[in-house]
Amino acid sequence: MAEMTKYRLKSFTLFESVISITIISVLLAIASMIYGNLMSAENPISEFEAKQEIQSLLLLADAQEVILNQELEFESYSIKQTVEPFKGNTKLLLLTYEVFSLEGDKWLEQKHLKATNE
Repeated sequence: MAEMTKYRLKSFTLFESVISITIISVLLAIASMIYGNLMSAENPISEFEAKQEIQSLLLLADAQEVILNQELEFESYSIKQTVEPFKGNTKLLLLTYEVFSLEGDKWLEQKHLKATNE
């Protein structure tokens, strides 16, 4: 009987195995829900790209003295930039950015004010 206890193998208990499988299952369930929500959204990545592009256009507008109306075409959307005086004030410009899908659906509209040096 003394010889049997000499070669005892170290292993995980059943309880530890159940806990680890439970944790892995919960993480997989959360990951699959996030992935499903991302894939079911109409234009998840394109909208974030468009918002980032608008931020880039705003930084570019701050560096320029003359800002013109323009329409920019991208792979899955287009951005229309409209510039007009804010309530008739020539020292303040209203920059309007409209994001459209390739089918013509309006995704997003942002309005920003910019001071001019006139």
